[in-house]
Amino acid sequence: KAQGGAVFWGDETGLRSDDVRGRGYAPPGRTPEVRVNHKRANLGLISAVTNKGELRWMVLDGAIKAPDLLRFLARLVRDAGQKVFLILDRLPVHRSAKVRDWLVGREAEIEVF
Repeated sequence: KAQGGAVFWGDETGLRSDDVRGRGYAPPGRTPEVRVNHKRANLGLISAVTNKGELRWMVLDGAIKAPDLLRFLARLVRDAGQKVFLILDRLPVHRSAKVRDWLVGREAEIEVF
């Protein structure tokens, strides 16, 4: 607050369209059959929310990698209009060398915890 910044809580998730198999139904004596579509969709979602409920998010095609996180961080800094204090979990991509290198010299714009 003293630095005039916004505190963001960040997280990510992955979404897949795989079929979760459970029990099926078939008449007695017959084996249940389920039709399967072998095309899978895999999406990643990065989001950050402030204590005031302001939300920033990005949907990605596939798993979240360092370049994706860097794009998200750059947009977060640009759109916030003030210093960003971002609290993240310890996902390996958050601690990657690319992300650490990107943060060097940007302490006036963003701090990641």
